[in-house]
Amino acid sequence: MSDSIVKSRSRLVISAAAGNSGKTLISLTIITLLRSMGYAVQPFKKGPDYIDPKWLSAAAGKNCYNLDYYLFADKLKENFFNHIQNDDIAFIEGNHALYDSIDIEGFGSTAHMAKIFNAPLILIVNCFKMSRSVAALVNGYKNFDSDLNLCGVILNNCGGKRHREKLIDAVKHYCNVPVLGAIDRMSDNYLPERYIGLETTMDQNTIAQKIDAIVKGIGPSLDMEKIREIALNAPEFSETIRKKIAKPSKIIIGVARDEAFNFYYNENIEELEKLGAKIVFFSPLYDKGLPLVDALYFGGGYPELFAKELAENHSMKTEIKEKVENYMPVYGECGGLIYLSNTVTVNNSTFEMVNVFSADIGLTPKAQGRGYAEYETSISEPASTDTNFFWNIPHNMAFKGHEFHYSKVVNENFLFQPLYKVKRGSGIYAGFDGIKYKNCIGSYIHIHALSVSWWAKSFVDAALQYKELKK
Repeated sequence: MSDSIVKSRSRLVISAAAGNSGKTLISLTIITLLRSMGYAVQPFKKGPDYIDPKWLSAAAGKNCYNLDYYLFADKLKENFFNHIQNDDIAFIEGNHALYDSIDIEGFGSTAHMAKIFNAPLILIVNCFKMSRSVAALVNGYKNFDSDLNLCGVILNNCGGKRHREKLIDAVKHYCNVPVLGAIDRMSDNYLPERYIGLETTMDQNTIAQKIDAIVKGIGPSLDMEKIREIALNAPEFSETIRKKIAKPSKIIIGVARDEAFNFYYNENIEELEKLGAKIVFFSPLYDKGLPLVDALYFGGGYPELFAKELAENHSMKTEIKEKVENYMPVYGECGGLIYLSNTVTVNNSTFEMVNVFSADIGLTPKAQGRGYAEYETSISEPASTDTNFFWNIPHNMAFKGHEFHYSKVVNENFLFQPLYKVKRGSGIYAGFDGIKYKNCIGSYIHIHALSVSWWAKSFVDAALQYKELKK
């Protein structure tokens, strides 16, 4: 560990008056154009999000990190300052609407986040079927919290020149807030969406082409010089942080990453590395076998979209099953849980998965778990006394995470010894989550390493024990 004072002056928060107002499209454009001006931009995404960060990472040319007050309020500033030390501008994209929060006082909202970091904020307003009323909306958002440093608005979804002029005139006449852009309605499907987020199954070249089209469409409508000045003239902000020094690599963890599996917090990967893990990526879709590893990590994603291809990669499934039977530590969350189960049924077609767990998974038209979750560890007696159970999961410890799945276990009266009790959320079945088989764990909850302190250490320690077992 080493303590140091980290300073930040240039930073910017983007939020909106409502969801689906174009935050990510406009964020991608601003990041790209700031980079074209010669600035190194470090992106952050507020909230428990995997999908927007992938697009923000592509625009910035570096990993995007999460800022989530609900999950890790005590490590919020640490995560921010640990990742801005070599950058010119810190860029934070909010989620939901500006003042949406986890309680009535506003804690965890994007506005709260902007105040925590003493950052200037730009508000995006969806102006569809609105003209003079936009002034009342902007004034309402500005006056709702006088401590918020609202520096400008971007008017989106304008209906042409006449509509733009009416909107701009109304804001100029009634509001003491500069207009930083007025963007016409887009007829093209700039970014595909799945469920409530942007799609992530496209390859990097396709994503780059999409971002280029977005920037060409939006960029000319933004006053980038003023936006740049707002970011660069943010008040100086500093914090004393404790930076972890990475340990030498002692074990190798294979991380599934392809179109089917790509929901990972970048912090989770980095935390494993800091504790002495070397990360090797592999593809359950395309690779015929596993790399040489001491543990496996299957994150979330869209395995249901590639169920046929995953099912037909028999050599990969066989090797994973063999590793599990020989006590290799394996962790699967959400999409990973689906893949490690017996079968998955999609549109009345059933596909065989790895069959580590006896669960049969069915896709559903409605979300089965959605939003923040609160769990409690509850190691059953057989698990705690199993001398070959390498995971060191604390007993009766509360922890938080996030659920978002359109699937469920369809076995009637499904029986398993759960690792977790569900206090808030859905879990796997009947208020419980966390299936264990030997050293393979599967669950629906998405864990953030900065929130669940035992997760990364237990994973690395389990891999070390397995490595010793092989000798």
